[in-house]
Amino acid sequence: MSTDTQVDYESLFAEVGRGALERELAGEQPYEQIRWLLDAGFGTLTVPVTFGGAGLKPSQFFALLSRLAEADSNVAHAFRSHFNAVERAVLHPGPHAQWVFAEARKGAFFGSAVSETQQVAREESAQLSVGADGRWVLNGVKYYSTG
Repeated sequence: MSTDTQVDYESLFAEVGRGALERELAGEQPYEQIRWLLDAGFGTLTVPVTFGGAGLKPSQFFALLSRLAEADSNVAHAFRSHFNAVERAVLHPGPHAQWVFAEARKGAFFGSAVSETQQVAREESAQLSVGADGRWVLNGVKYYSTG
């Protein structure tokens, strides 16, 4: 598969896939495998080229993600929130987006810390405010989510 990157992802995915079933059966988390991918730049595949990423088009990215899922579906799923954070930054440029891109280039892994049910990015109903007693108050509705 041809991408805009120099990494041999097919070989890396094969390595990630080794022991996937055993990890699943033992309930082991694929922390090491995720780190391998981050160290290889996988977390920057959709970061725009102008911000130091690979700038892959969605079709290129999802082709690679599908290949990763064939090797280890748990690892591919773990990247869901990461790429959601990067995509939100792509769609809504600004200082926060630049921070997201910079952190992704450093190998950061964005996890799931959202509770919104809306399907459109940036339509958030949860509100964080300071209460009358000076303590932080979070108002919103939590729903169940895997990941």
